[in-house]
Amino acid sequence: MPLSRLIDQTPVLEEVHELSCHWHNWELFGGLAVVPDGETHRCDWDSMEPFRMVPGNDTYGDWVQVLGSEDTPVRSGALEYDMDRIMIHDVSSDRVLTRMQFGFGPNIQQIFLQQSFTNYGYRPYKETQPNTFKIRVSQVDSGQKAWARCWVKGVSGGYIDFYVYVHEYPCLPMQV
Repeated sequence: MPLSRLIDQTPVLEEVHELSCHWHNWELFGGLAVVPDGETHRCDWDSMEPFRMVPGNDTYGDWVQVLGSEDTPVRSGALEYDMDRIMIHDVSSDRVLTRMQFGFGPNIQQIFLQQSFTNYGYRPYKETQPNTFKIRVSQVDSGQKAWARCWVKGVSGGYIDFYVYVHEYPCLPMQV
């Protein structure tokens, strides 16, 4: 009997479908909304204004809301999104160890209760070209808010200006 008949192929096929949806999908580039509206509208997909994270006193700074409840979906039929990467536009502290945290949920308390955040260590640098890097996050429901904050080693104040890249998922469920 062929090995393929002994192994349930459904999980493998589902993963292939997921990868296909992720890599063969439209990408959105967003910045700070020209006219932000509370927690519902924080991002414009045609904005050239960066978001800004400000570190605390050698600790995490305050959370900055990046996506509001009405910022996704952008495309009709999209049910989920992921914030795939960020582009650092400018930093106040060149090549200093920085921790960044990105969270997804209705509010900060829920982010910690649900453990729906990810952490990154990075040394952003001032250069003529922006720093773009991938962040690893799960897909979340469209309309879910996104937040960010940072901690710059030995720094109180300062800033990190950044933009976000988002993939939306209009992919239909796989037919097995």
